[in-house]
Amino acid sequence: MTGAIRQAAVAADAESLAGLVLARSLADPNRTVVRVKRLGVWKETNGADFSRAVADCAAGFLELGLRPGETIGILARPCPEWFVADLAVQSAGLRSAGFHAEKAPGELADLVRRCATRLLVVDTLATLEAALDLCDVVPGLDRIVCLDRAAVEEFDDARLIAFDDLLARGAASSRRQDAPWSGGRRGDLAAIIPTSGVTAPSRGATFTNAALCAAVRIAGSIAEMRPGDERLSLMSASHAFERVFGFYAGLAAGVIVNFPESSETALADLRELQPHIVAAPPAFWSEIARGLARNSAAATRLQRGMFERAMRAGGALDQFVLRKVRRDLGLSRTRIALSAGAPLAPHIRERLAALGLAISDVYALAEAAGPVAVAANGSRMFAPANGVDVDIGAKGELRLRAASAFLGFAGDPPRADEWIHAGDFAEASAGPTFRLGDAASLAVAGAPTGFVRGIEDALAASPYIASSIVAGERPDQLRAFLLADFDNLVSYAQKQAIPFTHYKSLVEAPQVVALYEQELARIGGALAPARIVSFTLAHRNVSSTDPEMGPASNLRRRIVMQTFSVRAGQGL
Repeated sequence: MTGAIRQAAVAADAESLAGLVLARSLADPNRTVVRVKRLGVWKETNGADFSRAVADCAAGFLELGLRPGETIGILARPCPEWFVADLAVQSAGLRSAGFHAEKAPGELADLVRRCATRLLVVDTLATLEAALDLCDVVPGLDRIVCLDRAAVEEFDDARLIAFDDLLARGAASSRRQDAPWSGGRRGDLAAIIPTSGVTAPSRGATFTNAALCAAVRIAGSIAEMRPGDERLSLMSASHAFERVFGFYAGLAAGVIVNFPESSETALADLRELQPHIVAAPPAFWSEIARGLARNSAAATRLQRGMFERAMRAGGALDQFVLRKVRRDLGLSRTRIALSAGAPLAPHIRERLAALGLAISDVYALAEAAGPVAVAANGSRMFAPANGVDVDIGAKGELRLRAASAFLGFAGDPPRADEWIHAGDFAEASAGPTFRLGDAASLAVAGAPTGFVRGIEDALAASPYIASSIVAGERPDQLRAFLLADFDNLVSYAQKQAIPFTHYKSLVEAPQVVALYEQELARIGGALAPARIVSFTLAHRNVSSTDPEMGPASNLRRRIVMQTFSVRAGQGL
């Protein structure tokens, strides 16, 4: 089945991905293309300066002795330099690999090794130290470029060079070309995009220029991006959706890409920017909804009543109440709202829809270089994007075919099958649409597709559960891993005068264990015949720096199940 969604305009055809992305910048060189907040101040870069930096950086890499066809990896937070380096690598005829900051022992080293990485671009002292450790265990990895000059100066190591020095060396090089991206060919291998690592260790999917250009056009078909639209980067730059939709397709369509000062300031930067396009993982939208609930609870009775009536009725009250709420959240100008990385829980979608924010789920796949289907209008039914064919096997296995498909995984032989095996399960619906299921349901005897995800969505409706993982062999013998909503749990503990000194002492308090038993009993009443018989409450918080958290801020099931076990006293 083949989908048909509106196609956004992008720049003219180009042989290389870098040429396609930079065409818009070069057509209007004085227009702002990227903006980043540093030390509280937004710093803009126009098309001319951005393209010049790409050309300087491309020559700088060649000056370091890199040869066409070799791989440069990028291990950094989202920032303009990430994408300058990315496009420069491709413009120089090299292969650009974006890496997740893997914390699972040995996984990052294995991925870097399989990608035959010669040089790493890193951003901080911490990632620089990690890169130096990788140099000791990965053959052929012998150079590091760091965005932070001060971090480089901490070491007396000839393998290190500051990013600014790399640009200066490239600008003065005899190898420098004004438009090195013009030499790229459609069949050249240009980029490596890692899989998420949620259900298995990350692998590097390899892409030609032709596949990446196709991916940009597919990404442009899922939303009507307009020249001059503002967008704030809210996901890891190594994630397929963020890299292809957020940056490649955005720049090609004339969108201004903004980068927050840090993940901690993202919500404040969102309020200041008021972007037209907000594309984020479900965890971001959940935090918005939870913030609404906390603010409502802290308001006066009159304010809370006006807000809830406006959420139910809309109309004239929307003008006076909800518009201000959207502005306070940074969403007053939002025209495109997308959730990517995992399906958004229905209660979150419905709550934000009442606020006037229609969020569409995007199904993205690293092996297809980003977004391939979208579920709009509050539906869980996904429609394939333009140029994407979908097939569902007899057992529900989801397969896709598109011009953006990867060649194979780095370190492995090229794939022979024209279909991409997504690793997910789905149910066919009317026309080309499909409903996404989940592989975890297969382990539960007699459970339908989507059974486990439905339970996890129901648990997420609790104000005290930030995220969960459910597993088991039978529907009436399920166990759950629960990650606490720390802010709400602390508020509860303070109101109940529960003493605690740190996170672990809080979640192990008998009153808190009893609270979660009550929450599971309350929610479980609507889940029959499913029944959760035991649970594990995480004894520490899980953040983006932990191995249990994936690049789209979703829990990595395989690592969570290895790390945590159900403790005594938490049966139901």
